Parts: sequence; structure tokens; C-alpha cells
Amino acid sequence: MGAVWRNQGSNMRISKDEQQAIKTVVSLGEKFGYGNLICHLQTAWAAQLVKEYGFTEEVAMRGESGYPIKMHEDLMNNGEWDETGKRYI
Repeated sequence: MGAVWRNQGSNMRISKDEQQAIKTVVSLGEKFGYGNLICHLQTAWAAQLVKEYGFTEEVAMRGESGYPIKMHEDLMNNGEWDETGKRYI
């Protein structure tokens, strides 16, 4: 569920779900490292753009510092990756 914004005077409120999502992301960043978390989020977003909207990986990852999608999937599904990088070219 995306952010739900409600104007209350000069303050913009978000939903409790969105507030909890932010706290979860911060907690995960503190626990596992913000750099890795950011890279995996960028890669997951790019993978969604490829899958759902037909983007090429090159276009979906443009300007991002995420991992190659195949590497991200190896890490997520298998807990390991090809150190040679040959699988991801």
C-alpha cells in the first residue's frame, strides 16, 4: 500500500502503515547496512519495471547503483552469488 496523505492544517499526515514501513526500513538499514539495503531496493524496483512494464534492465537500472537483477535474485533465492560475475553479464 502506498502512502496516504491527509492535510491537517499545515501538516501532511501519512497512514500508520506507511509510518510503520518507514520504521521497518530504518530498522533493517541499521541491522544490515544502508548501502546493501538501498542497492537491493533499487534492484527490486528495476526488476519490477522489467517484469511489469517491459523496460530493459539497462533502462530500468539507469542512474541507479543497484546490483544486476540476476545477482540480486541469486542472493535473495540462493543466499550466494557468482563471484566471477560471468553469470550477470
